[in-house]
Amino acid sequence: MPLPPDLKHQLRTIRRDGNGGWGPETQGKAPHKPIMLLAVLDLYEAGHLQQNLIPYDEVLLEAFDHYWQRCSPGRPTNPLQPFWYLKASPFWRHQAKPGFQQALQALVTAKAKVPTRTVIAAQVAGAVLDETLYAAAMDPVGREELRQAIIAAHFGAELREALAHQHRVVVDSFACAQALRQQAAQELHDLFHGTGALDSAFMAESRNLAFRRVVVDAYAHHCAVCGATIRTPSGRSAAEAAHIVPFSRCHNNDPRNGLALCPLHHWAFDQGMLCIDDDHRITIHPYARAFPADQGFIALHRQAMRLPNDPRYLPAAQALAWHRKEIFAKAG
Repeated sequence: MPLPPDLKHQLRTIRRDGNGGWGPETQGKAPHKPIMLLAVLDLYEAGHLQQNLIPYDEVLLEAFDHYWQRCSPGRPTNPLQPFWYLKASPFWRHQAKPGFQQALQALVTAKAKVPTRTVIAAQVAGAVLDETLYAAAMDPVGREELRQAIIAAHFGAELREALAHQHRVVVDSFACAQALRQQAAQELHDLFHGTGALDSAFMAESRNLAFRRVVVDAYAHHCAVCGATIRTPSGRSAAEAAHIVPFSRCHNNDPRNGLALCPLHHWAFDQGMLCIDDDHRITIHPYARAFPADQGFIALHRQAMRLPNDPRYLPAAQALAWHRKEIFAKAG
């Protein structure tokens, strides 16, 4: 379906900040709002979004961040800003949670700074698209026309190929994540054999993104060792998906070969400074236990790890045994 001229005009004229030293790759202006729209379109294409309501959640944040790193690697940003300030466009509005209609209206009309993530989570059910834009987003042909219109209006030729690649990465990661969940529902016979089936079906970037999404979600963004769940003001999670047996050794992204860990305990696990026993208790390496200054770390010794919410994602015993033998016992 062809995009109506007025919608094309609205997409071309999204209000963007010209300050900040943006180069020709983003037409000299901040790319936050166009990136948010590209992320939303990908979530519709992947089937994650199936109705006219776009919640501000980890999945949207993740898709936005991957586009952002393509456009402005290493440059800090707050995705809440485009999610909120797109309200200045006629095709985007926010829907209040029950009982918060007046509070949200006050926020919208106050012209104050972007609300905190806590306020958004409490009061805003999500963003709602204009019916014309929503219809186009739900139609494969219309959705691609939307993508091309946004990219042509707001990005230079230098970025267009990278944005097309990122689109494929994000969309394919959802199919890969579904394949990983199906894999976790089957018996794991041998971690080291028959494990390359997903390699040819999905790009490495999509597999990495899917592995993180499935593993971190299984632990509800908590570190399996310390239980911490740390988020930035915009909602970014510190949780990382750690392979128990490194992918380079087994070529297996089965979720049962993964643990959700905070950066500190991810490093400690990879270095063999801790391991997980078959009874899911933590063992701190004797070398680390010899340093009295590390009392917080030592206190984890023999504590039970935090288990995934779904037992299908429990770490594989053969993976934990390999780690104890090859990493923990040989730590240097």
